[in-house]
Parts: sequence; structure tokens; C-alpha cells
Amino acid sequence: MRARPDLMLICAAAAVLPVHVVTYPPLEREVEEKIMSELNRANELIEQHMKQSSVVFDRMRRLNDVDEYTRKTIKILLTDKFQTVLLQQGVLENVATRVASLWALVTVLDIHLEIITRGE
Repeated sequence: MRARPDLMLICAAAAVLPVHVVTYPPLEREVEEKIMSELNRANELIEQHMKQSSVVFDRMRRLNDVDEYTRKTIKILLTDKFQTVLLQQGVLENVATRVASLWALVTVLDIHLEIITRGE
């Protein structure tokens, strides 16, 4: 049986910030496992798409020297692209919307997210 993920690492500018997610009311184990499974699946789909999509690669490359308006525009475009990919792969709409927005934000801010389990 797989250990429960309970820690997310947020890495920005060579710094690591551990974030422990607590829900209120606490989630039942089955519900938590289903949510984490869907989040992991969505993350994997976006990571795969980021490696394969020339459109995404081009937008990420343009982030190096852009003004705030252009950065926001790229975030919107990435959000739409990521959400489309997730929905096409059958990810639940409410999960796809939130995960796509999060991935677009961390992409334009050059932050890396990792979901880990205790002991990793």
C-alpha cells in the first residue's frame, strides 16, 4: 500500500519551502487517495505535455525577458492549453481548472512543485 502524500515542496530560486496541506474537516482516507490520484495524474499529463508541445516550449522560452503584461498573457494562454489537455484526458473539470491555473502560475514564476510522501 502506498504511503499517503502529506507534503508538497515548493522550490523557487534554489530555495525549498515545505508546505503541509491540512483540510478541515479532515478528508476520509478514500476521498484523499482519490483526490491525490487525480492530482498526480493531472501533474503527469501537464509535465508530459510541457515536454512535447512546441507551443508551450515557445511560451516558456519567451518568459526570460518580458514585461508583466506579457507574463500575465502567457499565464492565461498556458492555463487554457493545460486545461484543454487535462479535459481531453478525462480529468475532472474542477480539478483540471485548478491544476491548469496552478501549473501556469508556477511556470511563469519559474517555481517547481513536487508532491512527496513521508520519508522521501
